[in-house]
Amino acid sequence: MPPSLQASSTGAGEAINVNFTPFFAVGALAVVIWDMLSEIRGDNYLFSSKLLQRVGMKRFAYFLARLSVLSYLMTDAIFQIIPQPATACGQIQTVQAILFVVATAFTHLLVFLRILCAFQYDRYTGWLFGLLWALVVAGSTTIIYGTSLVAPGSPVTACNLLINQRIEPYVAAAMLGPMLYLCLAYMFISGRLVVDVRMDLSMEHGMKELLMGMFVPIFGKGLLGEGQAFYLISVIVQLVAFIFFLSGGTPGARFIMFDSSVAITSIMACKVYRGTLYKEIKEVLDRKKLHQLALSMNMASQSTSTCNIGEIRVTKTVEQF
Repeated sequence: MPPSLQASSTGAGEAINVNFTPFFAVGALAVVIWDMLSEIRGDNYLFSSKLLQRVGMKRFAYFLARLSVLSYLMTDAIFQIIPQPATACGQIQTVQAILFVVATAFTHLLVFLRILCAFQYDRYTGWLFGLLWALVVAGSTTIIYGTSLVAPGSPVTACNLLINQRIEPYVAAAMLGPMLYLCLAYMFISGRLVVDVRMDLSMEHGMKELLMGMFVPIFGKGLLGEGQAFYLISVIVQLVAFIFFLSGGTPGARFIMFDSSVAITSIMACKVYRGTLYKEIKEVLDRKKLHQLALSMNMASQSTSTCNIGEIRVTKTVEQF
């Protein structure tokens, strides 16, 4: 369906504003569906495996994040490309905004769980980022009551032609909060990864490694390794979307990167979190293997001692009178 057109009369003629937001909404939905289909085998393993009793609640948070983002993008795409009765515009936008809040909450909950795992469930780090996560969710709710559809003046009968919207300044919190939260998570986890690497800081070897650039791979691992590159991509995309929002153009232009930011952040957060779940699953399997190996070695040692006792033979007898 072609983008919506709105014509406004001017003294010299007519100016036409083209709304390209539907194209970005459908594109974001297509990318999320493609990512879900490409990871369907791994997701099926996470959902059906019997070895995940320890990470059971965590995998449900992962699937809720997937479904919430899919629901939001699907609702937004339908709202953008299929004409709806003008009387239902308010209800449709409210449902869409609520789905955005739910998607933001579960997507950044994955980031919060990743931070807990990186810091080995440290109490103070958990409280800090838990409070920040609650602030992110609270800030995302501003889009519910800070935006509304405003009729352009001439009577219309379709929601997707109502492209003029009331956008309050505080709605920026719905985009600024998630971006800052992800940026802080990126910096904290990067610092944790760098600190965990043992480095020789002595005057004899430390200065030599510093001058020869041997610390570069260590910092590269902290900045880009362990899924950090995906967080960095999400931060950059959210920054671009925020810049578009602050551009001050038409509402369609201000929200043109909104769905793309939601989709890419969700994909990257899910990708990093899958790696965390797989790592915990591997630890569970390794512990079970070690337990089975210990049992087998114990049984083998017991059978060996029994065989040694059974192999004692009498080689000489002494008669006593």
